[in-house]
Amino acid sequence: MGTMIHLAVGQLEVDWGKNNFFTNHGALFQSSDLKLVPSYYAGDNWPDGDPIVEMNEGFGKPLGHVVDRLELLGHTLRATEHHYNRLHQLHDLEEQPIPFDQLREALRKVDVTRVSGNYREDYKPGSS
Repeated sequence: MGTMIHLAVGQLEVDWGKNNFFTNHGALFQSSDLKLVPSYYAGDNWPDGDPIVEMNEGFGKPLGHVVDRLELLGHTLRATEHHYNRLHQLHDLEEQPIPFDQLREALRKVDVTRVSGNYREDYKPGSS
């Protein structure tokens, strides 16, 4: 079974890992951020039903309170754009990628309170 580690904004998972294979995002938080946070699990009727929500001890704080720490750690908008463009260059993609500004704007509009991991069996990425 093992221990799952998640970095999320609402139900939108940004990163996850299991057991010893995870990125430690502890630098984003302070000891005062330790509290009960929601953990989401697939129930017996998954994917048709709602997830099981359990409150477990973890670190949590509003995203707006994490932004300064992200930038101090080098995760600036400029660095993100550089890595985004570099990733496309490394993979020598034939198709033009979505311009970074357009991707940034689309991500900014995501309502993380409405995100769901509840996918149909016939789900195809990019479909609605």
